[in-house]
Formats: sequence, structure tokens, C-alpha cells
Amino acid sequence: MKICNLIVLVMTSCMILSGCARNSAWRTDFNEKNISECNEKCLIEKHDGFEVGFLEFSDKGNLFDDNAKKIILEKLDNYTKINKKNSGVIILTFVHGWRHNAAPDDKNLRSFRKALEKISKVEQKKQVKDRRKVFGLYIGWRGLSLHDGLGLTDYLTFWDRKSVAQEVGKGGVTEIFLELDMMAKRNVKNTLLITGHSFGAAVTLSALNEILLDRMIRMKYESTDNGSKKFITFGDGVVLLNPAIEANQIEQLFGMATEIAKLTEDQKIENPQNEKLITIITTSSDLATKLAFYAGQLLDNIFTSHSEIDRSYLKKKIDERYLDYTAVGHYAPFHTANLIDDVMKDPDSDEIPITNIMEKSDPNNIPTIRVIADPDHSDIIEAPDIKWKYISCCEDPEKCSITNKKETETLCKNKYFPISFIYLNRSFVKDHNDVFDNDKLTAFLAAGATGSMMRKAGRKAQSPKKCKKNEKFHFPSCFNYYMCEFLENTEKDKLPMCKDESIRIIPAQAPTPSPPNRFPKNSRKGPRITTDRTPSL
Repeated sequence: MKICNLIVLVMTSCMILSGCARNSAWRTDFNEKNISECNEKCLIEKHDGFEVGFLEFSDKGNLFDDNAKKIILEKLDNYTKINKKNSGVIILTFVHGWRHNAAPDDKNLRSFRKALEKISKVEQKKQVKDRRKVFGLYIGWRGLSLHDGLGLTDYLTFWDRKSVAQEVGKGGVTEIFLELDMMAKRNVKNTLLITGHSFGAAVTLSALNEILLDRMIRMKYESTDNGSKKFITFGDGVVLLNPAIEANQIEQLFGMATEIAKLTEDQKIENPQNEKLITIITTSSDLATKLAFYAGQLLDNIFTSHSEIDRSYLKKKIDERYLDYTAVGHYAPFHTANLIDDVMKDPDSDEIPITNIMEKSDPNNIPTIRVIADPDHSDIIEAPDIKWKYISCCEDPEKCSITNKKETETLCKNKYFPISFIYLNRSFVKDHNDVFDNDKLTAFLAAGATGSMMRKAGRKAQSPKKCKKNEKFHFPSCFNYYMCEFLENTEKDKLPMCKDESIRIIPAQAPTPSPPNRFPKNSRKGPRITTDRTPSL
């Protein structure tokens, strides 16, 4: 018997003193309304430039009302079709995390709306014929099951909600994701990005685990008419943000990914753009998944018998305990990349990030923006006085600070590894809940999804010109474009890097600038960033 079962009595006592969150749908008004007319129960919120739809699931993974699915999928069916009046649609799907739900004032929902608003404003600046609709699909489940007004008893639901998250994912969420994937493929101008946060990432992985495994197996054995094998993605990206999932949950996918990476390197699978099946993004400052999750797993598995297992991709045995106790994003051997501030070379460093220094020392309160540089380390985008690096642990393990710090062998061996595990520090994502309120992360996702759309659409892609370099997609320029677009005009005008003429490309071997903590008086310059490889979703 697991230790979590021993706390049922404690939880029951606490429930008497507090109360259970509702076990029913929040969104029961199926009439389409503008947000100004919408009550707290609207199934679809119509905002200026974007819409938000809600699909809510019970603890058993069933939709509370399948009419909700019918209404939303019929709308998206029309948006994704190819016709003269349709410029395509951006579908951003978000599965919220623990201690959240689809209540109108939920913090996860508020930040999701903000991200959609920023993305829609970028679309509204395009010519009318090129504007795509923006639709956010919010997957709701009972992440908040117990509350006392102070949030104290919420933490007792860790084990129960973790189990429910996996149950929800194996239920109706899989069907929704599959339908979205099929619809989005009908028009190359469509973009589908699926994201999940915390236990919402557990819902997402449970829903897609077998599907992603199936796609890799198909890549391994199926050939096209000319004998080639195509890399098969899911939508334009599946991203798990600070996932509260043990590493053991993804070990099977990781093992198959090592085979696909080798076949791709040997040119037996075509993936020239190095696309990814799934991306896991975790910040080293996420103490919820680094410490609290570890403690919860330790208690939950105190009577579990673990083994040491052999894997062909590793010469030594793997201890199942560490796979079971450690959240996937913090499991160092899985890391494929680091995204590290030049000041904070080690993601676990206690050094103060340069962004804080800049914000405190700059009298003009100039916004801080970061850019990601080019795939082959052939150039640097300069907006001094700071550098960022995207380091591939697969190709340059000696440069990957995770390897150096933890003396752990990273298990990916080449750049074609189809799963991306990006470990970054707190100056990019400050903590567990820093998701869609974070413009840097939103721009990172938007640039990655834009790149995916441009690769599949080719010349048909109505992509921002600033996302290109030499007529090809350029991640650093695209990231910079979205970051600048997300700013208000008054903020943007303060940053030279948001003006075309201010961005200067210089050779990567150029002399290293002065230490980044030495700022010119009244400096109006933004940060400087470099990378070894371009991230891909």
C-alpha cells in the first residue's frame, strides 16, 4: 500500500474544516457572446481579436457535456478549412495545472488570455487577407479539488490530483488532440501548438504518449513511394512547461527516440529541419518540481520495490528510484540543451541575473529583451550588454553546464534527437508558475511554432518578414520580432534593438565584450545573446 493512502483520514478531517471544489463544469452557457456580454459560464469567450473555448473533463476523463466538444470542433472545423476567405487559424491549446480549473478568475486562465491577446495583436498588424484567426482552447479539469480559502489544505491533494491528471489524459483528451491534429493539417497556414503546465503536462503526456510512440515506430518501419522515411510531427509543437511528471513516465519514449535519432543521422529518416515530437521546458528555479515533487514521490513510493535496469543507450545500469523520484525536467541525463544567461553560466547558480541588475540600475527603466542566435553559431545578434547561450548537450556535452555540474552523462548523442529537454535558468523563467505571464517564454513558443508553419507551408506561408534571414526562417530574428511586438509602443521606442537598423550581425569569433555587469551611464541598450544551436519545437 502506498503511503498516500495513509493520509486519507487526514484529508477527510481537513475537508470537514474546509470544503471540496465543485465537481462539475464551469462553462455551461453554450450561446456565443462577446466578452462584454458574457457571464461567468460562457463556453466560448469572444474577445477583441481572439476567442477562448473551454472543454472540461471529470475526474474519470469524461467530458461533462459532449455538446461542448461538438460546438467547439465545428467552429474549428470551419476555421481550418481551405477556402478563399480563410487565411488559416492559430490554435493554442493549454492544459492547466494543479490547484487550477476553468473558473473565470483562475490565474492560469487570466495569463492564458493575456498571451492570446498579445499573439492576436501581432496578427492584426498584418494585411487583412493574411490575418489568421486566433483561438485558444483551454482544457479544464478539477486541478483544484479541496480549498480552505487560505490554500493550506490544497497541498494535501498532491497524490490524488497527480493520479487524476493521468486518468484525465487517458480519457477524452486524446480524442480532442487527435481531431485538432487532423483538422490543422488541412491547411498549411494553420498552426496548432499544444501546451501543458505542471500536472496539466501530465494530462498532456498521458493523452499523447502512445500516439507519439506510434509515430516513432511508424517512422522506423514505414517508407514513402521513393523509399524514404518521413519525420511525423504532432501539430506544430507539443510543449510541456515545468512538468510535474516523474522521469520514469517518459523513459519509454526516450528509448525509442535514441533509435530515431540514429536512423535520422544515418539519413534513413528525413528530418532536415531537425523538428521535434515533443519539447520539455524546465527552469532550474522551479522548486515545486525540484524539491516538493521529489518529496511527494519519495513518500508515495516508500514501500515500492525498485530495480536497476539495463538500457542499450547507456553502458551502465539505471536506478529506477531516481527515475521515479525526479521530475523529468530535472533529470540531468535526459537534458538535450541548456538556455543559460551568460552571467549565470550554471542554472543552479545563486548569482544575481543581469536582468535584475539592469532593471535596478537603469533610470529609464528600459525593458529587458533577449534574442536567440543562429543555428550553427555562425553569427551573433548584438544588442549589448548581455549574452544568452542555447547549448546543445547532444553535440557539445562538455559545454553543457548540467554535465559539468552534476558529473552526469547526457544520453542524447546527436542533434537529431526527436525529443527536446531544455533546462534554463530563472532569468528566463523565474519559477514554477511563470508561464504565459512571461513574454520571453510566449515569444519563444511563438517563434518555434512560426518556424514549423513556415517549413511546412513554404512559399505559401504568410509569415512576418522579420522572421526570415536570406529568405529562410531565422529563429533569433523571429524571437526578437515577437518580443518587440509584445511591448507597448512607448516601451518599444526605448529599445534600439526593436528598430531594424539597430540589429547588427557580427561574426561569432568577434572579441568578447566587457563583462556584462558594466553598464554605460544612462545606457539604452538591451541584452546580447548567442547560441550554439537553434531550438525547435
